[in-house]
Amino acid sequence: MAFIMNSFFPGHSASDDFFYTPVMDSVEPIKLEDLELVFNNLKGGKAPGLDRIDYRMWRAVFTIDKTFFLDLFNLCFTLNYFPAALRNAKIFFLLKDGKDPGACSSYRPVCLLLTIGKIIERLFLIKLNFWLDHNNIIHNNQYGFREGRSCDLAIQNIVDIIREKSQTHHIALISLDIKSAFDNMNWSVLFKLFDDLNFPKFFRNFIFHYLNNRTVSFSNEIVTISRACFRGRTARELEANTNIALAEIAQHLQEIKLSLSVHKCQALVFRSVSSRKFSKRNSTILNRKPTFKINNFSIKISDSLKILGIVLDNKLTWTAHISSLYSKSLSLTSNFNRVIKSDWSMNRNILKIWYSTVIEKALLYGASIWGGALTKHHISRLHSFQRVFLLRFTRAYKTTSTNVLNVLTGIPPLHITAKAEFCKFQIWVRRSPSYNHIINNIPLDYNINIRNIPSEQKSIVLPSTIQEADFEVYTDGSRIDNETGLAVCTFQQNDNVSNFLFKLNSYNSVFQAELEAIHFACNWALQNNYKINIHTDSLSSILAIQSANSRSGFVYSVKQDIFKARHLVGLSWVKAHVGIPGNEWADQQAKSAINLGIERFIPAPRSFLRRALKQQILNEWNEYFMNYNSASGARARDFIDKVDFNFLITNKFLIFFLCDHGPFPFYLNLNALGFSLVHLWEGG
Repeated sequence: MAFIMNSFFPGHSASDDFFYTPVMDSVEPIKLEDLELVFNNLKGGKAPGLDRIDYRMWRAVFTIDKTFFLDLFNLCFTLNYFPAALRNAKIFFLLKDGKDPGACSSYRPVCLLLTIGKIIERLFLIKLNFWLDHNNIIHNNQYGFREGRSCDLAIQNIVDIIREKSQTHHIALISLDIKSAFDNMNWSVLFKLFDDLNFPKFFRNFIFHYLNNRTVSFSNEIVTISRACFRGRTARELEANTNIALAEIAQHLQEIKLSLSVHKCQALVFRSVSSRKFSKRNSTILNRKPTFKINNFSIKISDSLKILGIVLDNKLTWTAHISSLYSKSLSLTSNFNRVIKSDWSMNRNILKIWYSTVIEKALLYGASIWGGALTKHHISRLHSFQRVFLLRFTRAYKTTSTNVLNVLTGIPPLHITAKAEFCKFQIWVRRSPSYNHIINNIPLDYNINIRNIPSEQKSIVLPSTIQEADFEVYTDGSRIDNETGLAVCTFQQNDNVSNFLFKLNSYNSVFQAELEAIHFACNWALQNNYKINIHTDSLSSILAIQSANSRSGFVYSVKQDIFKARHLVGLSWVKAHVGIPGNEWADQQAKSAINLGIERFIPAPRSFLRRALKQQILNEWNEYFMNYNSASGARARDFIDKVDFNFLITNKFLIFFLCDHGPFPFYLNLNALGFSLVHLWEGG
């Protein structure tokens, strides 16, 4: 173990003559809202550090004395100092999958700080991220660890560039693997970067104290810690341009004292569309593979390359990625098979939920990119992956049609679900007008970046009541027959003074109606300088106002106005339909607003898009099944006139009958099984 510890933490390098003297810098104090935001987001059950104190304990202490924590953390920030006692980390090692246990490089070290130290980390990150974003330091192509960025967006960006540039140029996509990228940090290099970026002294000081004299502990031993895309019109031009760029990258890595694992680096080459007509059979592959070198080592050129869990091939057909799902499907179904074999009485609805939340999600990872380019071959492969699960799930005969099994279990074919994922990404994330026909061109709500919004505006906690209020206001929303309305009713001394009725569009949700009613009441109070107490039976609306994690643009706009009126408004929850006069009256008025209210526009929620896509899946699935002319599905079509997500047959004899594949003399004779094999169906 001592050898492994010394391998990962070799101590101070004699060649690093770095010297730094912290000079204290001023910093804006932490607000109580920042603390509440961080503590409310702490989740219990996480691995603690050497103190073995769970987050739940710190959260309990925080509720007792918030001022103590505020003063403590502000003192650390005022001194630009991360306490030395909190730098000691607990370490354990994870063996990488398929690696040699005898090699140090086969292990991944995981260091756990004390939980109170992690809380200070989060508070520091709030300030650091705000400064980085405000000064536009992070490159636009950085997708990892950034709000509103995802693997799907990163891959889509790569694919878009390849498709655009490959019209006239050959393209090379190179994956560079930096050796021990997260294990190396050189003091001189780090602080030179701080100088180049003009980092404030506060951040330099805090990071210096955070990393200096750090220790990691395992058992009784303690040791001291001290992507690219190139192009060219010809293969030779591509090769030359790429090697020049690789040389610059190698030089830059040397300057920051990082090295490459060249044996892990790979390249993928795309032939330009314009040059294919000059090749034999319109080939998409170059006649001669270019040679790419970095530090005099050749980079392997492959036909496919895995990036962020998605396999790209040199034709962008997605065949390699879909083929790679085979082993994943076997592993997932193997785990599933253990459960149904160990407990035959397992509820089928639970197994269906397992499929939709685990197996389907895993198989459709990245479908937002490749789901819109499926060929007949791809569809056939996806059917074969799904078929393994469906046979285990229903215990039907192996010869049963996959399409029939889909209908009997209420599970849509995988290729239709994949296409829906693609459409959702294009509509919600990319805002592509090409797919707006799915939502009838209805304007949608949108997500916003909330990281740099001030904490006091992220989470708004209004008092339940305010003294000497001018009005008691009851709000409610209603939805009947796909029509939505809202009402705001004001009372003085139990007398109804005025009612404001509004009619929303059919695509708006009850939640939006309830929240908009509160929104209108707050604006009404602010415009007239009234003090009011709002009473609502919508707990979800109150929680949305209090939540610091909502990224809805509509919710954020409501919060902005409520924040302005926070000194004039009290907000409380009342139980619905228990005889409270004001609440009952608001409920009646909200129902009347569906027909009598003034029209009010609110963009459609994300739930509307999900409903539209669900209906699209249902329509395409129904058409796909009804056009399935094979004799194996004839009986099912005779008894089932349309598909349904909620359809689930668990009786095996009914499954045999509807599939027309079961222990029937005609079937057994047709398949040469014989009557001695009556009970040998799949899983039986």
